[in-house]
Amino acid sequence: SATGASEPRNMAYMTRLGLWGPGTSFTDFNHFIQAIEQRGVGAMELVAMDMKLRGMYIARQLSFSGVHFSILDVPLTSDY
Repeated sequence: SATGASEPRNMAYMTRLGLWGPGTSFTDFNHFIQAIEQRGVGAMELVAMDMKLRGMYIARQLSFSGVHFSILDVPLTSDY
């Protein structure tokens, strides 16, 4: 689920991952939360990416294969 790593507070139950506690950079979950929330969404993305690389987290994505898009300038009318 993408929700698991979208908000750091959603990770409180993931105690066995070794992201906080003895032998880590964070003494406890609250220390982990403070550090991640202080640094914003980018920090959480890095945590999720690291977890994926180490096989600790699976986040499935839809393929963008064959997707095409165009960037259009759409003028606004006075109604908007």
